[in-house]
Amino acid sequence: MLDMWYSSRAIYASIGMSAVYCMLFIWVMSTYSEYLAWAAIFLTWVGLGGATFFCWGLYSDANVNVERLVKMGGVDVKDVDEQRSQANFFMFLMILAASGFVGFMCCVICLWKDLQLAIDVIDASSDFLADTYRIIWTPIVHFLFQLIIFFVWIGCFACVVSLNDI
Repeated sequence: MLDMWYSSRAIYASIGMSAVYCMLFIWVMSTYSEYLAWAAIFLTWVGLGGATFFCWGLYSDANVNVERLVKMGGVDVKDVDEQRSQANFFMFLMILAASGFVGFMCCVICLWKDLQLAIDVIDASSDFLADTYRIIWTPIVHFLFQLIIFFVWIGCFACVVSLNDI
């Protein structure tokens, strides 16, 4: 119990900082939510394209290694097969990343209006949350109600247990 007393300042500071972080998050989302959504879409596109080119580079290097091993002669067939299977694996990853890249771009192009609408909804909801700070109190109040219900239940449980023979 003494440990809880010593750590109470840290706990209270954490509760206060969580409120500060919550307000900061609401402000950031209200101000930059549209830009963050477009940045996430762009970075997804760049990531899938970069993964495609990275896997293509790994595939090319693995193929060069296979050709070098074959030209050297006297190399164990197991090493050549291992390099070929590695090259095939990189080709599979490249095809997978390229499929994701093309599929993502098709979704963005074909569903452009829906994407704009979804980002507008995100922006409107973040503005609503920024204008209505009292909504933050809803989970806190429900948590307090749940605590009261829990402690009443514990008291009722103790009463029922005390009626039984030990």
